[in-house]
Amino acid sequence: MNPNFMMLALILLSLTLWIWAVLDISRRQFKSRLTKAISLICVFMFPIIVPLLYFQLKEKLIIQKKRIFNKELKHC
Repeated sequence: MNPNFMMLALILLSLTLWIWAVLDISRRQFKSRLTKAISLICVFMFPIIVPLLYFQLKEKLIIQKKRIFNKELKHC
C-alpha cells in the first residue's frame, strides 16, 4: 500500500473520532460541570488518545437518562 494513503486514512480516522468526541461531550449531561470541562480540555490537548479513553469511560462520567416506553404508540 501507498504510505501516503495510509497516513491520510489515519488522519481522517483520528479527525472523525475527535469531532465525534467533542460533539458527544458537548451534548451529554455529565455528573458535574467540572468533569465536562476537563473532558473537553483533555480532548483538545490530546486529540488522538483521549477520545479513545473517553468512549471507554463515558458510562461512568455521564448521567444515564431512563428510556420511557410508550405502550400506546400508534402505527400509521
